[in-house]
Amino acid sequence: MITLLLGENSYEINNTLQQLIARFDGVAERFDGADLDIRQLPDLLMGMSLFSQERLVVIRNLSENKVVWDTLPDWLERLSDDISLVLVEAKPDKRTKTYKALQKVAEVREFMPWTDRGGVVRAEEWVTEQVKERHMAIPPALVRLLVARVCADQWQLAYALDKLSVLDE
Repeated sequence: MITLLLGENSYEINNTLQQLIARFDGVAERFDGADLDIRQLPDLLMGMSLFSQERLVVIRNLSENKVVWDTLPDWLERLSDDISLVLVEAKPDKRTKTYKALQKVAEVREFMPWTDRGGVVRAEEWVTEQVKERHMAIPPALVRLLVARVCADQWQLAYALDKLSVLDE
């Protein structure tokens, strides 16, 4: 199985990646795509593990390594059934042969950043959901105030909610 996590919303990508890793029964293998050598691809995409039957391989920013990125479509057909490949890309070139091949065989999830135009409303909705999930009692007026002070930065909103969650009132 191949999953492509795409976009510039690093908070949502990180959460989705953590969920995928949590569902996997084993240790995820993480690699920086910019540092990969083309000779490593056979081991990553076809190799077996001595310690488990399945492998989860997470590669970040592979599109920055042009040599490996361009040869990836040839390896996608040979991907072992017991390997789950997760590619994390912020801005891959969507015109490349590799991206088009990934669209055909991978589950593509796109995570766009919150823009200034609709970001405030979306941020307020997200904070309200997080407040409910964390079993906190924050009135809507304070949610609006929090978003107004922090803006639509999801990381900062999450940190602010973490800080507020330790308070009694």
